[in-house]
Amino acid sequence: MRILLFDPEVGGHHLEYAGHLARFLRGRGDDVVFTTWDGTTISRDLIAQHSLGEVRHLGPQGSDRLAWIGGWPLTRARGMNRCIQLARELDADVVHFLYLDRSELGLLASLSLQPRPSAIFGTLFWPYFVHEANDNPGIPKGLFHKASAYALGRLLTEGKMTGLFVHSQRIRSLLIGRLGRPAVGNKIFVVPDPAKSMPTLSIADARAELDLPLGLPMILFFGGARPDKGPDILLRALPRLGGDWLAVFAGEPGIIGNIEADECRSKLPHPDRLVTRFGYVSEEDASRYFGAADVVVLPYRHTFRGTSGVLRRAAASGKPIIASDVGDVGPEVRKAGLGTVITPESPHHLAIALRDFLAAPDSFARGIESRAIEFAQLNDWRVLGRAVRDQYLRALA
Repeated sequence: MRILLFDPEVGGHHLEYAGHLARFLRGRGDDVVFTTWDGTTISRDLIAQHSLGEVRHLGPQGSDRLAWIGGWPLTRARGMNRCIQLARELDADVVHFLYLDRSELGLLASLSLQPRPSAIFGTLFWPYFVHEANDNPGIPKGLFHKASAYALGRLLTEGKMTGLFVHSQRIRSLLIGRLGRPAVGNKIFVVPDPAKSMPTLSIADARAELDLPLGLPMILFFGGARPDKGPDILLRALPRLGGDWLAVFAGEPGIIGNIEADECRSKLPHPDRLVTRFGYVSEEDASRYFGAADVVVLPYRHTFRGTSGVLRRAAASGKPIIASDVGDVGPEVRKAGLGTVITPESPHHLAIALRDFLAAPDSFARGIESRAIEFAQLNDWRVLGRAVRDQYLRALA
């Protein structure tokens, strides 16, 4: 098969995800082309680190003035259109939009103006247009979400899109209920959000390579400091902790940075116990941070509705997790026995869970490593690749 993979984003979990799928497909003899917007030198260097096969760039993403609502709907429509044109040029058998979130309108517009060139699949990470009872998205965002749900429903029911991949039965059920069309369930497939085997590093070796002190239980927050990931909630919880500990933030700054970290340090009896490594984290250093940690914290907000790549990295490293009960994160931690689930958006409850961990780290982590490794194996990237490729073949048959 000749397969065209498109993702408008290359940061965070995006390229890792694309790399998992491309590596599996290429291993089965498929011809894979990965495409995204032209990027900076940094993004091109990131792309080069993953086994993506042939890479095509669509050109500049366009003016930020187009990014006025809901994730660049006009810019993404342009991307969808160019991808479909490229699929014709390459005579692709399958086009897979790896990050369909907030691009449903763009894809519907593009496919309404031209015939479908091949089997078209999408992956939806978050059911962002499914609102809970206490949600108040506001009028502009609410209208955009309604339009996105309408577009996705039409794409599936009219056969413009062959199938949609999601990462949990919960998300699949939410989508079927929101779209109000039970028949679309036949085109929505649950596949794993992939985990990969992490290099085995002792805590001593990992901390030595990262120049972090030994002898203190280490709390890790990993990834970009986005609002929905609640890094500020962890900062507010740290001054409530007693005893000896080390807290490490590793990832791109966002709603917190050096100013917020320094403010937190001013409230700590030992300011040096809060270590911030803001910026891009290489794949090698990511493995070191998880190897160095004693517990991984996911203090996510209610607005976080999907699965978590950080959770999968922690599981693959055999590390216990303290996580907010949001999206699929809380249910996965609870069901697989990966750690402790807490009330979201509560520095108080997070501090209680951290104090429980600090009081008896060995007891807190007992039995979790084996369960975490089993969870990672069930969500292995090869399981994802096999499930996705099977649906490609069924569509082409």
